[in-house]
Amino acid sequence: MLAEWTAFDHETSVLLDDQAWMVSAAMRMGEFTPHVRYSTQKDEFDSGVEGDIQKQFGLEADESSITLGLRYDYDSSTALKFEVQNHDEKTIGGADGDSVTLYSAAVDLVF
Repeated sequence: MLAEWTAFDHETSVLLDDQAWMVSAAMRMGEFTPHVRYSTQKDEFDSGVEGDIQKQFGLEADESSITLGLRYDYDSSTALKFEVQNHDEKTIGGADGDSVTLYSAAVDLVF
C-alpha cells in the first residue's frame, strides 16, 4: 500500500494553491499482481481581489482518477501489464471538464 499527499502554498497570486493526494494498493498472488489506485487534485482560489482575477483567467483544476491494473510475470525477465484508468475532470482551466477511460497494455522485458 502506498499513499501520498501534497499541498502547494504559493506565495504569489499568479499561481493557485493546490492540494492533491493518492492512495494505491497491490497484492502479489503468485505470478499475478492486481492493483488499484485513486488520485485527486483540487486547486484553491485566493480570497479577495486576487481570487477574482484568478477566476477570470480560469486557472483552476478539479479532477480525479481511478486505475485498475493487473501484472502477469511470464518469467523472471518478462512481464505483461494491463490497466484501465478513468479520469474525471470536473473543472479544468475554468471550464467544465470531461471524462475519459484509457485502456493500456505493455510488455516489460529485462535483458
